[in-house]
Amino acid sequence: MSTTTSRKARLKEQKNFVNGQFAATAEGRASDIIDPSTGEAYARAPVSGPADVDAALRCAEAAREGWRDTTPAERSLALLRMADAVQARAADIVAAECRNTGKPVALTMAEELPPVVDELRFFAGAARIHVMSYFGG
Repeated sequence: MSTTTSRKARLKEQKNFVNGQFAATAEGRASDIIDPSTGEAYARAPVSGPADVDAALRCAEAAREGWRDTTPAERSLALLRMADAVQARAADIVAAECRNTGKPVALTMAEELPPVVDELRFFAGAARIHVMSYFGG
């Protein structure tokens, strides 16, 4: 086994997440993800092509109809659950973001995560108000 093959075998393989499941790309292409703080590759990310984008859009369109038919209370609850999930996995999310961006952990935990949770909770509140004209039109 060559050094390149051995190195790639150690890298975590990422996949697209489409229609509730992880999926490889149609063409099987991938690209290294580099930790900017070390310059080392730590994972391989899928390089999606037109077929992958089309498949994801078809699934999103199908899911939109189900979301469209939910009540404001159901939408609010879904967003609150997302906020709770982000808070519960804060350490994992921050670790992934720091590795991806090179940003310090303390700074990411203080500046990146709280706004995500705040915005999810804000829109959960807004989701309870079913306005057909979308904010003043």
